[in-house]
Amino acid sequence: MLAKQLWLPFIGYILSVTLLIAVLAATGVDNRWLLYGLLAFHLLIGFEADSLERWALDRKGWRLISSVSGATFEDCERRFFENWLPAVPAVATGNLRPPGTPGGLSYTTGAAPPPYRGEVIPPRRTTWKSSFSWRK
Repeated sequence: MLAKQLWLPFIGYILSVTLLIAVLAATGVDNRWLLYGLLAFHLLIGFEADSLERWALDRKGWRLISSVSGATFEDCERRFFENWLPAVPAVATGNLRPPGTPGGLSYTTGAAPPPYRGEVIPPRRTTWKSSFSWRK
């Protein structure tokens, strides 16, 4: 939680663990039950960690556009753009006009575009990246 700067969930976690320990210690139960209670609570937090992160990002104004799954990063990226691009009005293929028509692409009135430099396909990632990209 601290690594992802989830301050409110971390404070809630600390208070919950403290309350759980205090309640179980006050009732005088065996220490095994304290262990089982803490284990169950930590499993719950572990399973809900991405939901806590999503909640924190939602509070900061971020929104989840889509969720995809795949075997590789490139596969996930391809699936995301296959689903997302048709919904974006500026780049949806139904909104594009042919060159030479009003609103279409034409280089006859302006300067030619600069020559393309770089690779068509970006290089393969060498390090692990999270499957979530939270950029504005």
